[in-house]
Amino acid sequence: FMPSISATASGSRFAVVNCTSNDHAETLVEKLRTRTFRGIDGCRQQCEVSWASVQGLDEMVEICRDAPENNEETLEQLRPQLFSKGWPVSMPRSRAKVALAALAC
Repeated sequence: FMPSISATASGSRFAVVNCTSNDHAETLVEKLRTRTFRGIDGCRQQCEVSWASVQGLDEMVEICRDAPENNEETLEQLRPQLFSKGWPVSMPRSRAKVALAALAC
């Protein structure tokens, strides 16, 4: 999940990636730490990697499901994305939206 600045649809310059093993995560970290990217101002910047304080897919889904971008008004490509075996699957609806839907019934 790479949150965006919704007014401009530009990336917020960080992403959340959940790896299925520590070995995979360490390999990804080594590859990303050697990368540079072109920033908004056109300058090349070094990619920085850090471990999240929250670990595990279930915990990450709980955080991303309630992200402000996870709603019907946000373009699909700007919403949190969830993949299984490389294929997109549905992100659970925001708990706030589910609670409002239940109140409306």
